[in-house]
Amino acid sequence: MLIQAEKPVIVAGDGVYWADAASELQKLVEFLQIPTNTRRLGRGSVPEDHGLAIHSSWRTQFWGDADMVLGMGIRLGNLEGRGEPGAWPSRAQRIMVHEDVMDAWNPLPCRLEIIGNPKQVLKQMLDCARSLIKRPPKRTGWLEHLVRVKATFDKGMNESI
Repeated sequence: MLIQAEKPVIVAGDGVYWADAASELQKLVEFLQIPTNTRRLGRGSVPEDHGLAIHSSWRTQFWGDADMVLGMGIRLGNLEGRGEPGAWPSRAQRIMVHEDVMDAWNPLPCRLEIIGNPKQVLKQMLDCARSLIKRPPKRTGWLEHLVRVKATFDKGMNESI
């Protein structure tokens, strides 16, 4: 599903930190060329200066048209707006991965829910992707959109100083 998506995003949270899965996350992000937002304890799993990082300050300007969201080790409570439209992409399908079934609960429909250790699931996802494709998917328009949104945000920040 992540390979076939035209406009995927990953949101990684506490579970990535606790599973020590930053390296696996970054490898998957880079191989599949998926923009990624890291939250709470997951921050820095994909460094914020990485070309595929979505900064929390401008994520809603970027990901409104996403068609697939992979939630990796993130609980969608009040801090995350419960994953609801407005703060989160409204038309995107969802894949949720968490180690604990209670933390994986999502108030919105999911295409797939995976209960497992994020480090192991990310390794399996990367192995699977590498067995299916040899090169990253072409996401030219989506990645150009990422660059434009980031540049617009940076320009606004520089002008306000």
